[in-house]
Amino acid sequence: MPKTAFWKLPYEKQDHFIETSIREFSNQSYDNVSVKYISEKLGIAKGTLYKYFENKKDLYLFLVEVATTQKYEAIDRFLKQTPKDDFSEILYQIYLSNTRFEINFPLLSRFLYCVHRENPHHELGNLPLLLKKQASNHYRAILHAQQQEGHIRSDIPLEALAFLVVQSSWGIRDYFLAHHPAVLNEQSKNKVSAEKLGKDLSAHLAQLVHEGFLKSEAA
Repeated sequence: MPKTAFWKLPYEKQDHFIETSIREFSNQSYDNVSVKYISEKLGIAKGTLYKYFENKKDLYLFLVEVATTQKYEAIDRFLKQTPKDDFSEILYQIYLSNTRFEINFPLLSRFLYCVHRENPHHELGNLPLLLKKQASNHYRAILHAQQQEGHIRSDIPLEALAFLVVQSSWGIRDYFLAHHPAVLNEQSKNKVSAEKLGKDLSAHLAQLVHEGFLKSEAA
């Protein structure tokens, strides 16, 4: 985590430090990013960076915490406005908040995508697995409340329900990369079109989870 000297920097410099570092880790794997290169991008001496962080691992884990915190805070803001007795709407808002994160925070999204693709590492451990557990626990609490209220089935283990929501949420970026890559462009100007794509995808995912793949009898 950051040393005291980092928190003494003006907020603008902290933000610049974080954004520049995240950008570098979003373009290359953890092993291929050097403290020297980040320092050059920041316009500071390599030794100065060590005044703010113990080492590269310390910096990297801090950036992961910044990105994941921002993501889940955005999700929770949407869910607080959602009726607790409407599971279809809760599902929709979970997916919509994830798509909006991908669209509105493309740099943070790309960084977390790279983190999830890291192999188990001698310094970091199995970080992708830890992040999956964190996401699972986050959604598990929401799903548990829905089970307690009788809004969703209780015969399926929470672990399986949370797994389904986590995996489908994380697949949103892959969907955009495969079918609508322009949506993830930091310079994209067409936010209205991107928002519609996000809403449509979220509605389809929520409907599939809620109703399944089979045609209804009425259809």
